[in-house]
Amino acid sequence: MANRDTHHDKFTKQVLSDKKTAKEFFQLSLPKSILAQVDLDTIEQVKESYVDNELGQGVVDLIYKVKFGMDDGYLIALLEQQSTQDDTMPLRIGKYVLRIASEFLDNHKGSKIPLIYPLLLYTGQGKYKKPLSIYDLFVNSQKAKEYLTQPIRLIEVSDFEASDIKEKYYGGLMMYLMNKVKQQDIFESLKEIMNIITKISEEGNIEIIKSMLYYVVNVSDSEKAEGILSEFKKAVTTKHGEEIMTIAERLELKGEQRGIEKGKEAGIQIGEQRGVEKGIRNVLLTMLSKNINIDKISEFTGISIEKIKQLNDNKNEEHISKNN
Repeated sequence: MANRDTHHDKFTKQVLSDKKTAKEFFQLSLPKSILAQVDLDTIEQVKESYVDNELGQGVVDLIYKVKFGMDDGYLIALLEQQSTQDDTMPLRIGKYVLRIASEFLDNHKGSKIPLIYPLLLYTGQGKYKKPLSIYDLFVNSQKAKEYLTQPIRLIEVSDFEASDIKEKYYGGLMMYLMNKVKQQDIFESLKEIMNIITKISEEGNIEIIKSMLYYVVNVSDSEKAEGILSEFKKAVTTKHGEEIMTIAERLELKGEQRGIEKGKEAGIQIGEQRGVEKGIRNVLLTMLSKNINIDKISEFTGISIEKIKQLNDNKNEEHISKNN
């Protein structure tokens, strides 16, 4: 059986690599509506094959460039030779088409994706009875087609204001804070929602408040942290106010630790700089001890003549001081 499939593969690739054969194959196989759009005189086989990565064993792919009117496009002939029909073939072909589209965009930045029309040539025995539409793989094909062929629903948080929160204040607060958190005057924005924070606290849900507080403090300017904590503490119940203070203590410790780490980094950088300066000084002193002309030293090292003269004077003074 495997040997027979190999003969199928070889035969199909050989004959469909002939331009006239490929042209007549598509004339016989394409729907009339697609055939009316395609200029098969422009057909040109593309050598790349993607079968190993997406379609798996038992499928041969042949790709052709062609003009769809004024638009560039691809016709793809897929030869299915497996004896067992595959329920997921539409998904496999969909992934295959998306891979071609993705690689095209990678290689042609800023361009639009050419049109792609795949055909499945089945050589098995009996009628092909498995799904040919990816939507038929969903529990509700009609709704799946509706959902997946419409433009993606976009939610822009930059348009979301306190008045949009209404009674959906959990999800509303999330979008509102994402919109306002980077504003210069965060406190004015927070004042508009403190009544909602109070309501959530009275409902007992301190965890969502803590998540919002951490988010606002971590993303907004660090010098505003104390004021933000104060606003939240005033808005929540007395019991929850204690938890806000615990958060404040944690953030304070975290800030101290960051300060320590930054201090260490600064110390290392200062030490490194001092090491570099000491190394340069030693090189200059060595050159001066060998009576190399100061102008030449300046030319070789890039150090100003004034600084070299000052170093030389200091060296002489130290020498005189030691002798006395």
